[in-house]
Amino acid sequence: PDLTVLYTQFKTGDIDVTAMQGITPDHYEEAKDLAGRTVVILPVATIESVTLNMERPQFKDPVVRHALYMAIDKKTIIDELYFGLVLPTETYMPQQSAYYNPNLPKQSFNIEAASKLLDDAGWKPGAGGIREKGGVRLSFTNSTTAGNQIRDQAQQFIQQTWLAIGVEMK
Repeated sequence: PDLTVLYTQFKTGDIDVTAMQGITPDHYEEAKDLAGRTVVILPVATIESVTLNMERPQFKDPVVRHALYMAIDKKTIIDELYFGLVLPTETYMPQQSAYYNPNLPKQSFNIEAASKLLDDAGWKPGAGGIREKGGVRLSFTNSTTAGNQIRDQAQQFIQQTWLAIGVEMK
């Protein structure tokens, strides 16, 4: 139920293979030097994403979705939370797939441009600095799976950067 417990069991020899869940990046440096253990980094077709409820009025505006994407600092998340062990992508399609398109436009982290997009689309700062338009606040609740500390940390990091553009993610 917990990735730290999984790693501890691998480290002590209670289990031999961690397979899909793998070893979290924060344990990689220690794991690769464990006696009697072989740790291999393999390209794995997995993605992490934020899925928006498109029935909510704030997400029906494509400008909001674009601004949210611009306000995700993928490079810092990959470097700091994943210790640079994963590759960024612009699609859910695995990079190993024949259908993967490496020529998709690259996301660019830009708080100022994201804020300007929202300003230009009429999303103005309201109470507590949270943007509003037509009585709709850019505020919503997000959740992730329990026991996955990297997802928790990524969610907290994204929450901070989105707040910088006037979007409240609880």
